Amino acid sequence: MRPTEIQCEQLLNLDGWAKSWAREREDENPGYAVVRRLKPFLEYLVSQGLDFTTLRRHKNSLYLLGGRVFDDMTRHEEGAPADADEALDRLLPLDSGPFLLDGLEAERRNLDTTARQLYRFRQRLRYGDTDWA
Repeated sequence: MRPTEIQCEQLLNLDGWAKSWAREREDENPGYAVVRRLKPFLEYLVSQGLDFTTLRRHKNSLYLLGGRVFDDMTRHEEGAPADADEALDRLLPLDSGPFLLDGLEAERRNLDTTARQLYRFRQRLRYGDTDWA
């Protein structure tokens, strides 16, 4: 069943994500940068008329993925990605999503599916293909 207008608003509300990932207040800015990179993809998915349950699964996977991106960005060691784009590029290989240590097999499949679609979405944006319809 397609989401109602209110459900779409709820799906697109990512307001608490940056704070939930942050360990300290100064960590929130990298979290907001991650959200800014993920939200256009979620908006795209909503625009495709997908089932509400499917969209919610993608949103949950994006939250997990965003947390991984955030963790990579905020580790204070040499070689850490400089920004959200670099962290996403490192985490989204062409053929699968990021390695998920914990979780059920279904959760891993959902994360892989979302990661592959996000990778393709970012590639299309990178090469100027914004005609989604």
